[in-house]
Amino acid sequence: MSGRTWLGRVDWLSIFLFLILTALGWVSIYSSTFSEEHTSIFDFSQLYGKQLFFIGLSLVVAIAIMLVESNFYERFGSIFYIGTMVLLLGLFVFGKTIAGATSWYDLGFFNLQPSELAKFATALALAKYM
Repeated sequence: MSGRTWLGRVDWLSIFLFLILTALGWVSIYSSTFSEEHTSIFDFSQLYGKQLFFIGLSLVVAIAIMLVESNFYERFGSIFYIGTMVLLLGLFVFGKTIAGATSWYDLGFFNLQPSELAKFATALALAKYM
């Protein structure tokens, strides 16, 4: 491994473009759902407030993912894929139907859709073999 730090290995152009596109998307949501009654951008009862929260959360998760060494993903990619497939199969027994689709787990405080995890797990498992 070279002597560069993890900051030196980051593709800053991709991150910059991601942040610009995310900001444009959030501004679009904010402008289309804005009302005079709710003036705070941190109003989590509004769609734009919730979206801002999840943007912040995703940035924290992205930084955490970048801090993990790549051999961790190589080692546990297949295990994560198998675990996600088990979660998908469990939907047949424990799944909650929302909008006609039984593709959610009701965890009480939020609903989990394992197909979103499966997208990441599939990419991770396939990247191991490329």
